[in-house]
Amino acid sequence: MSAIAAGAELRIALPLPRPRLFNPWLVAVTVTLATFMELLDTSIANGPLPHIAGGLSTGQDEHLGSE
Repeated sequence: MSAIAAGAELRIALPLPRPRLFNPWLVAVTVTLATFMELLDTSIANGPLPHIAGGLSTGQDEHLGSE
């Protein structure tokens, strides 16, 4: 007599539903915000550079490391 015929159950392991660890929209907004902040910081830093160089009496051909 087989085990199935003797009343043993045959169990099939079904995969459990995985919880959503992230929302794709939240990821997209976060990446967009980080990219915008990088662009804004770069613009703020590069905007006044000619005025700072003029205040230091340097030209664009002068830079650190030139001999």
